Amino acid sequence: TRTCRLLARVVDEKEVSSGVDGISLRLYRLTNPTTVTLDSTMSSVFSNASKTAFLTVSTTISAQSQSSTTYQLVPQFHDLLNPQSHDNLLPVLMGSDHYSFDGSDGLTVNSIPMLGETFSFIGTMERSPDSAGHVFSYSSTNGLRHFALFYSHISATFVVFYTTEQPEQLSVQFKHFFPPVTRYHFAVGVSNTSIRLILTDDAHHTEFNVSKLLDGPIDFCYPLSSRCLLTIGQRIDSAGNPSGLWIGTIRRLFLYPSTALAEVPSHTIMEPSLENHIISPHISSSDLLNSNENLHTRGDVLISSVRGAVFTGGAIRISEHPEADGGFLIHLVLLQNRGNNGYIFAKTDVSGNIRNYGLYSSSTSDRLSFYYHTSTNYAFTIFGEQATGITNVAHFDVSISDGLLHQVDLLVNFTSTQDMQDGAGQVDIVIDQQIAERRLLSGAVKDCGRSDNDCLFFIGQRSSLQGGAFIYHGSIFRFQWTAFPTASIVSPNDRFGNLLLPDNSDAPASLFNPTTQALSMSGNRGARLFAHNRLASRFVLSLRVLQLKGNNGYLLSKGDATGFRYFSIYSSSSSGSLTVFYAARGLRFQQSIQFDVSIADNSIHDILVSVDGTLLNIWVDGTAFSGTLEGQLDDCGEAGTNCFLHLGQRMSTSGGIFFFRGIFFQASIVVGHALRDF
Repeated sequence: TRTCRLLARVVDEKEVSSGVDGISLRLYRLTNPTTVTLDSTMSSVFSNASKTAFLTVSTTISAQSQSSTTYQLVPQFHDLLNPQSHDNLLPVLMGSDHYSFDGSDGLTVNSIPMLGETFSFIGTMERSPDSAGHVFSYSSTNGLRHFALFYSHISATFVVFYTTEQPEQLSVQFKHFFPPVTRYHFAVGVSNTSIRLILTDDAHHTEFNVSKLLDGPIDFCYPLSSRCLLTIGQRIDSAGNPSGLWIGTIRRLFLYPSTALAEVPSHTIMEPSLENHIISPHISSSDLLNSNENLHTRGDVLISSVRGAVFTGGAIRISEHPEADGGFLIHLVLLQNRGNNGYIFAKTDVSGNIRNYGLYSSSTSDRLSFYYHTSTNYAFTIFGEQATGITNVAHFDVSISDGLLHQVDLLVNFTSTQDMQDGAGQVDIVIDQQIAERRLLSGAVKDCGRSDNDCLFFIGQRSSLQGGAFIYHGSIFRFQWTAFPTASIVSPNDRFGNLLLPDNSDAPASLFNPTTQALSMSGNRGARLFAHNRLASRFVLSLRVLQLKGNNGYLLSKGDATGFRYFSIYSSSSSGSLTVFYAARGLRFQQSIQFDVSIADNSIHDILVSVDGTLLNIWVDGTAFSGTLEGQLDDCGEAGTNCFLHLGQRMSTSGGIFFFRGIFFQASIVVGHALRDF
């Protein structure tokens, strides 16, 4: 059997070459609507003329070169969960094909083709207990939902909201109980004034298949813009705020712009794939902490989507790991405990002596070390075994074992294929989107393969004959491995933010130390960040500060122009305390929690803040404090004319007040995660 696939705009009946000797194809114009019968074996109905479609041709060639051919027209679809389809940093991407929604934010799609009277949305969803929300919503900023799928757990009903040419909200209801923590695959298809909802399980058994009539053809706004939005996991109400937020997961959400499908396609019913997510033709990427059955823990390690991987004496073995045949980028968001000496990751033989590649972080020497094995013809004997190549090391004079948040990007790069063959490359380290160092490689990195008894990939240690050595202690929130045959370093669009980037604030350049990028504040102004995101219901903030005695000032404040604080941290020398001012959702008044700990003493202090729903934890130099919020945090959103994020002050109707005096040595945030109680 030979199969060829081509993408064509079907405009006329025309014979074209298939690319297979002796076989030709016939293309057909699709009128509106038309039933097209091909080879008397099947028919497909399409409503729009000249729509782009995939034409799949399977031809069986017999020994006598006689052929019998079947044709199937498969409509083009748009992957709405592709990271290139939206701009949001939230919700949390879980693996290569699905997102986890915590009820704090959704996704906004960049662009789609214009929709007509026939279309389908196909996908997979799973909801949390006692939750209701929008799977998706195509709406205008006046609050009208042109087309939206909503589930109500109270009435056990799927509701499809829609509008026709009459500007009023209409809906059609499908009564069906959607059990929590259960995966459903759905197809909701529209053809003129008919709508059908289909629900299936993982075994492709149909749980629900009902068709109903609409009051008229659906009317859409177009194109997508700030006034016309297609959102996933939420809808935007008439006030411009997200509402009806989904809590759970959504995966494989496709839009078929010209077809009302009569069943859920099989490609939406596959188990979560461990295959690489293709970003561009020569770049593949794997999120190693979200590969589920690919992870095998040893010792004390806890893994969750909220807290990442927490290492307290154990490690993670990756059973199917990527091969470093060329250049690669490893992207990490982590917090390593102060004083720890450990391997963040290491790919080695079972003894750990042949280190194909690995990154070691030393608190003792205050540096990062990249170990790698080259493919030179140097031969040696180890434990009676003959081996080739040599293990090299590149040291970087940067330290991350300080108990604070960091983003680490490590790039092994070859500027050309010939350089890769010759081993003439370099390794770059970028810390917190800012501090960069480069070292030349001694040869091409030699990889032992994908998986073998003598080829082991660990996160949190390196292998040894005793089981493991140099154990990492701390948290790793993100571990992204991306293969680059040739590449230059570009930090991924992630949930990590370095709040001290000079280019992202209005602080004068003279206040930044050119070597350390520490920010000094004299107590007469703060620093406004030009770009920031919604804090959501989970985030981790890390600060290293020195506050002068006698100063009463804000370390950080997010609020509006009136001085209303959505989340702020105030340090008072007068009362010897830290106070968190915040706003809970639905409660438009200022609330606060005070902690009896003083940092205004001319000394350097490390501060960690973790918000997880209504749980607030703060660690000051390792001493823990906790409190309970009155509700999940409200937020003014992204940077705008009435939404500000400042270091060293808060806003008021008269401008900035309560200025901080001292030095910010570090200020970073990770949104979408929380810290485990220490």
